[in-house]
Amino acid sequence: MLKREAAMIASAVALSVVVLSACGGQPPVDETSDTEAVAPAPETTAEAAVDEFTLPIEVRLAMLDEFGVDALGIDMQVQGGRVRLSGTVRNPETQRNAEQVVRAVDGVDEVYSTIAVAPSGDLAPEASTSDQLETELTDELLEGEVALRLYAELGVDAHELEVEATDGTLTISGVVDEASKKEDAVAAAEAAAGANEVIDMIQVANPVSSVLPS
Repeated sequence: MLKREAAMIASAVALSVVVLSACGGQPPVDETSDTEAVAPAPETTAEAAVDEFTLPIEVRLAMLDEFGVDALGIDMQVQGGRVRLSGTVRNPETQRNAEQVVRAVDGVDEVYSTIAVAPSGDLAPEASTSDQLETELTDELLEGEVALRLYAELGVDAHELEVEATDGTLTISGVVDEASKKEDAVAAAEAAAGANEVIDMIQVANPVSSVLPS
């Protein structure tokens, strides 16, 4: 068995020598490929990831800014540059103009909408409900603003953080790999307009290694 395998290997080597000799001593070139694949630069990849993470936030903020509390009834799915809208709104104008508002967001290529208008009986909420919706709107706008600040400050690392606003009080949780990033995240949140208080629940993954020896 070993002798047969040795003979097969020797034949293969001899065949390789014949092929190389026929090609002038150089391995054959695949002429069908006229370009060589080049890996994207790390910076480009990171920027693309940040754009992908921030696009849903920017779309959401655009709708909240344009339609106010009515946008709270809109659900969305964002994949690449494609946005799918669904849900129920009170104002027919919101239904008609939602696609146009979303298309105006940089990075959006296609918009599909199945937004429905609520029955007329649901168009006039009680005062208490209206106040609650206004508070929810304010909190969601604050969450979006802070999330964008975190991505601007930390890049893709901000994807590991979660921001929640309740009556103007921000809670930031998640994990970062350096203490300095934790500090930067808290500072970015505190600088946001409308933030009454920032509760820091961010954990540092390697607190020992993030501290330089004195």
